[in-house]
Amino acid sequence: MESEQKRAIPHVRLRKLRMDAGMLQEDLETLSGIDQGYISQIENGKAAPSLMTCFKLLRAFEKVGVKYTLNDLVEDDGGEY
Repeated sequence: MESEQKRAIPHVRLRKLRMDAGMLQEDLETLSGIDQGYISQIENGKAAPSLMTCFKLLRAFEKVGVKYTLNDLVEDDGGEY
């Protein structure tokens, strides 16, 4: 089985999407159940979220009426998959 690190998604646009939705990191923490400190690390490029974490974040946005897709969240770095 692959480790969590290998399944991590390295480049996400979380800060931009969160700010466009008018949310604070604390709001996202409350709605997603993801620690605000970890959200900050993701936004600052110090942590790479797993696919499951990305889906939790997307569901949190849906709770406030904002529909983003995984394509909206994940940056295409031009690399091969």
